[in-house]
Amino acid sequence: MINYLILLFCLMTSFVSAATPMVRVEGASFRPMKIAVPEFNWQASKMQSESKNIASELNKSIRVYLEFSGVFQVLNSASFLVDPKKETLDVNSIQMKKWIDVGAEGLVKGIVNSDGDNISVDIGVYQIGTTKQSIQRKYRVSHSEIKKLALKISDDIFHFFTGESGPFMTQIVAAKATSGGKELVIMDFDGQNERPVTQNGNLNLLPTLLPDGKTVLFTSYLKKKTDLFSIGTNGQGLQLISSYPGLNIGSSSTPDGSKIALTLSKDGDSEIYLMDLKSKNLQRLTSSYGIDTSPSFSPDGKQIAFVSARSGNPHIYLMNVDGSNPKRITFQGKYNQIPRFSPRGDYIVFTARDELKKFDIFLLDLKTQKISRITQNQGDNEEATFLPGGRMVVFTSTREGGRDLFVSNLDGTYQKRITKQGKFWTPSAGPLL
Repeated sequence: MINYLILLFCLMTSFVSAATPMVRVEGASFRPMKIAVPEFNWQASKMQSESKNIASELNKSIRVYLEFSGVFQVLNSASFLVDPKKETLDVNSIQMKKWIDVGAEGLVKGIVNSDGDNISVDIGVYQIGTTKQSIQRKYRVSHSEIKKLALKISDDIFHFFTGESGPFMTQIVAAKATSGGKELVIMDFDGQNERPVTQNGNLNLLPTLLPDGKTVLFTSYLKKKTDLFSIGTNGQGLQLISSYPGLNIGSSSTPDGSKIALTLSKDGDSEIYLMDLKSKNLQRLTSSYGIDTSPSFSPDGKQIAFVSARSGNPHIYLMNVDGSNPKRITFQGKYNQIPRFSPRGDYIVFTARDELKKFDIFLLDLKTQKISRITQNQGDNEEATFLPGGRMVVFTSTREGGRDLFVSNLDGTYQKRITKQGKFWTPSAGPLL
C-alpha cells in the first residue's frame, strides 16, 4: 500500500469533480477530452537537479496514463503557445486564450521540490475557458513512491473531469504459463511492474482479488487435486480454503469480503455454494440438472450471476444471494460463459462463442437487456472482468499471436494491449488502493 503523506492540504478547494462533469465516458457523443500537460516546473533548492529530473519523470508518466485511459487526448507540447514557466498555479495567471487557441479543454500544471528525503508536488488542474472550475492540491511522498504518486495524481485528474473513479490505482492478478505449469502474477493496471504471487511449480488457476486488495483466492493442484486456497498478494500467508472431493473452483466474494460463492462438485454435479470464510459453513445455492458454475456477486451483494447448462447449452443466469428466483438472462447464441458484474451494477460482461466458433467479449445492459459486442474479428477474446469504476474491462486475447491481456472501453472503440509475449489467463482486478 502507498504510504501517502498525500492530501496534506488543498490550497483552493477539495479535489472533487467539477460541478458538471466535463467528460461523459461512454455513449454516442463520447470523444476524448483534449488536455494539455506542459512540463512541470521545479523549485530552486539544494536538490535542484534532482527536482528537475523528478518533475520530468512525473510529467511523462501522467501524460502516458491519461492517454492510456482512452478518455483524454494529451496534446503535443510542441504546439503550446504558452511558456509554462510564465504561469503559476494561480488560476488568474493562466493564459486561457492561448490554451484555447491550441485546442486545450483541460490543463494540468505541476511544481516539484525534493528535499533529499521526500518529494513535495503541487498540482493545479483547470477547465480551460473559466476561472471557476479549477483546483490545487499538494502531495508529499518518499522517493520510492514516484510511480504510485503518478498513478494517484492521474486518478485525481480523471475524477475531476469525469466525476468518476479512474482505473489507475488498481492492480490486476492473472494466471501466467511457466515451464512448470501456471503461476499467479500481479501487476499495475497498465501491465507494468509484474511480480509473482505464487512460485510453487504447479497449476495455479482462476485468481480472484478480494475486496481488501491484499488477498487472492485461487484454485491450485498443490495437493494433486483442485483445491481452493488464499494467499497474500505479496506471496505470503498461503491458506487452504476448500478441499472437498471433486472441484473447488470459481470463487467470487461478497462486497464486504466475508463470504464467497464457489463451485463444488462434492455431491456429484457442479453446483454453486455460499461459504462463510471465517466459519467455513456452506449453503448450497443451486440444485439443477446440468453444470452450474462461474458465480459473480452484484456490487450490492444481493444477486449472483452464474453460468448454467440447465437449458442444454451454457447461458448466463441471475439468482438472489440465497439461491432463490434463478432466471435466465441470455437468449442469444449457444455458448455464453464467465459473467462478471460491473462495479456500478449496470452491466454484466461475459464471453460468448459466435457462429464462427470464435470467442468474443459481450456486454449485457441489465436495464434494457440489450447485448452489445466489445470485440470482433480479432482472434479469441475471453475472460473479461471490469476495472474499478466500471468503464473499462481487462481480458485475454490471442489477436497478436500470444495470449495477452488487453483493456477496452465498453463500446470497444478503444482497446490497448498491456502485456507482451505472455500466456495469460483469467485476469481479476482489485479495488482502488
